[in-house]
Amino acid sequence: MKKLLTIFLVFSMLLSFTACFRRRTDAVDADADAPMVFLCAGLDEAAENTDVLFLLSLDPSAERISVMQIPRDTYFRADTAVDKINGVYAASRCRGESAERALSLLSSLVSETFSVSLSGSVAFTAAALRAAVDAMGGVAVTLPSDIELEGTRYTAGTHLLSGKEAESFVRYREGYVMGDLGRVDAQKIFLSAFLRRARTHLRPAALIQMLFSMREDLITDIPIARALSLGLWAHAHLSSLSAVFFTLPGEPLLYNGHWYYIANRESSIRLLSEYFPFGGGFDGAHRLYKEGELAQENIYSDKNFPYLVYTEEDLSSLEIQTKKE
Repeated sequence: MKKLLTIFLVFSMLLSFTACFRRRTDAVDADADAPMVFLCAGLDEAAENTDVLFLLSLDPSAERISVMQIPRDTYFRADTAVDKINGVYAASRCRGESAERALSLLSSLVSETFSVSLSGSVAFTAAALRAAVDAMGGVAVTLPSDIELEGTRYTAGTHLLSGKEAESFVRYREGYVMGDLGRVDAQKIFLSAFLRRARTHLRPAALIQMLFSMREDLITDIPIARALSLGLWAHAHLSSLSAVFFTLPGEPLLYNGHWYYIANRESSIRLLSEYFPFGGGFDGAHRLYKEGELAQENIYSDKNFPYLVYTEEDLSSLEIQTKKE
C-alpha cells in the first residue's frame, strides 16, 4: 500500500505563522506575545492514517518556531487496531465521523496527552505539499545520501527538488538503517529547507496562489480568509524567525509482533517545558503506555533518554545512517 507521507507544514506552517501574529481581541487570546501551538497532520491517501504528525509552537516574543515530530508508530492507547497514534484519525473516519470531527477528536487527544493548548489544527495531503513547493519554483534540499526519487538516482548533496520530487524525498525510507526514524530526520531537513526557500522565494502573489490552490487538499479549523490576510502579514517577518526541530524522545520496541515507538516521560517533559507552553500534566490519561505491560511501562517511566535539538544550521549537514548496498 502506497503511503503518502507528506510532512510538510506548507499550509500548516503558514497558517500557524499567520494565526500566531494576529491581533487578538478575545479573552482567551489576550496576550498577543504568548506562544501558540498547532497540530499538523499529513494524511495517508489510502487509509487516512496520519503518518506525519507534529506539534508546532510559534513564540512571537522569542521569534522562534519549535517543531516536535511524533513518529507514526508511537504507542498510543486509543480505539485503534494496533494502538498507534497514526490510526486515531482513521479510526474516527471508519466510525463515520466527518473529516473535521475526526481532526477535532485527534487534536483533543494530542492536546490532553502532551498538556498543550492548541490554537489550531491542520490535516493535509500530498497534493498540498506539491503545490507549495512548486509555487516557490522548487526547494533546494541537501540530500543526506544517494537515493532514488521518482525513478532517478540522486547523489548526496544539494538539489532543487520539484513538488513531486519533494514528496518522494519525504516518503523515502527504504535505504535508511533506522527506517521510519531515518525518514523523520530527513523530514527535518526538508522542513528547514522549505523555510529557507520561503524567506527568499515566497512572494505575496505566490503565497495567495498557494493558499487557494491547496484549499481542497486540507482540513483545518483556521478560516481561509484569516489565513490569507495574516499570511501576507507574516510574509514580511519570515526573515526574523529562527527554528528548532526535534523528535518526541523515546525508542523503538517490538511488541506482540508490531514495531512501536515508545515515548519517554522525563525527556519529553523537559523538551516540552523548554520549547512549548507546557501545562505540566503530561499523559494524564496514560495513553502512552499500557498498564501491566512492564516492557512498555518501564521504558515510559524509568528511563531518561538523551535527545537532539536541531537548528537550521545543524540540519544543513545532518547525516542519516544508510544501509550498505
